[in-house]
Amino acid sequence: MNKWSYIKYFLICIGYLISGNIPAQTNRALIVAIGNYPKNSGWERIHADNDKELVYEMLLNHQYQRENIKVLSNSQATKKAVTAALQHCWEQTISGDFIYLHFSCHGQQMMDDNGDEEDGLDESLILYDAGYWYIPQKYEGENHLRDDELGVWINKLRKKAGNN
Repeated sequence: MNKWSYIKYFLICIGYLISGNIPAQTNRALIVAIGNYPKNSGWERIHADNDKELVYEMLLNHQYQRENIKVLSNSQATKKAVTAALQHCWEQTISGDFIYLHFSCHGQQMMDDNGDEEDGLDESLILYDAGYWYIPQKYEGENHLRDDELGVWINKLRKKAGNN
């Protein structure tokens, strides 16, 4: 290649970048950190605030932009809010994006609700508004984030980001 061929190649590459034909990768993250559960909820305090700060700083040091890191902490981290944040992340994701999900909270096994677990138990994350005791017709785990539900979100995000 001569000098003019290199210049022509360089200008074509710049043109593609400017025209937007080469999509930019975006790093997106959701941090859920619950250390202080409601009083009388039955859930003990844990040190999730430390995790939240450490993970947030780590992401900033690895090319994640503040506007693409969603943090739900303590009372913000309800089942409705976490589900909405996962939905928003999915809506914003394009092929090539990197997605990082982090949960610092309690976990608990509960009765498998769809028969897919060999041991008859689902694993779940305990969100801020999750009840401690199973009470038929009053609280049956609807605010827990079950492994099956989280798995659906992870698969949707992986598929949309192109990381099959």
